Amino acid sequence: KMKQINGLFALGAVALVAACGGSGGGNSDATSTSPQQINGRVFEISPGPNATQEMLDAMVQLKPKDTLRFACGFFDLTSGIQITQTEDVIVEGCGKDGTFLSFANSTGQEGFLAANVQQIVLRDLTIGDSPGDAVKMKSVNHGQIER
Repeated sequence: KMKQINGLFALGAVALVAACGGSGGGNSDATSTSPQQINGRVFEISPGPNATQEMLDAMVQLKPKDTLRFACGFFDLTSGIQITQTEDVIVEGCGKDGTFLSFANSTGQEGFLAANVQQIVLRDLTIGDSPGDAVKMKSVNHGQIER
């Protein structure tokens, strides 16, 4: 029984050291975590003939804290934006008058659909010409639409 307790103590000590940032003198270096780890990745989509494919490629890679960013300009997208089964993501443009997402030629019903997402922000862009709902959020906790 003593071996089991010692094993649990050792496991707890390892977990405590890992939680405190490893070995060392206790000085925490704020620059040891890169901004990408704190803020997530940014997927930049540019206007043009490849915009829909770039957007689709980025959507399937989105992980918590990632940003799907549309550059300034007019986007003629042939598919809607669908963000599903993730958390804490941002979809943004460069301003409501600077980024226009047109879904006039889209095969989907929504311009923007978020489903089963925990915390999502949609900001600084305009969604237009959607065949159905311009913006739809289903089973979303803490969804925000800004500016």
